Amino acid sequence: MPKKFEDLIDAFEKKWDAEIVPVYRDLKQRLLNQRILTKRATQEIIDELTIHYRGFYATVTNTFAPFQLKLNEDQSQMLKKFLADVEESYQTDVNKFKNIHNQKAVLLRNYFFQQAAAKLPLPTFEEQYLSGQIFPSDPPEAYPQYYTYDFK
Repeated sequence: MPKKFEDLIDAFEKKWDAEIVPVYRDLKQRLLNQRILTKRATQEIIDELTIHYRGFYATVTNTFAPFQLKLNEDQSQMLKKFLADVEESYQTDVNKFKNIHNQKAVLLRNYFFQQAAAKLPLPTFEEQYLSGQIFPSDPPEAYPQYYTYDFK
């Protein structure tokens, strides 16, 4: 059983490299290539990644389930470490995808604020004339319509 166990772990590591790594690269590339990335699009990509990770995790656990009682302490620890590495890798990849989304959102935020700033109302001519300024120097609470905008 020890040799078979190690061969099986090696086979799963090769399967990981052959299946999960290319899927991760493709999904990351899709994430990076989209100019405007909505939360929904990001979540769909994360969900697709989740499906692949869960499938791999289920395959590993189902393969070793009949042999749980036959594994010695070292093999059991090795299996737990392998499964923990899969879970940790999943969390790391999801966090990377979320960070990519957040970075793209920050880059686009300035663009949207510039577009929305043109929609702010200007004070009327009378208000400008009476105050002697384009924007009255009174506190913003006196003229909230000129200092706030609902960006929804």
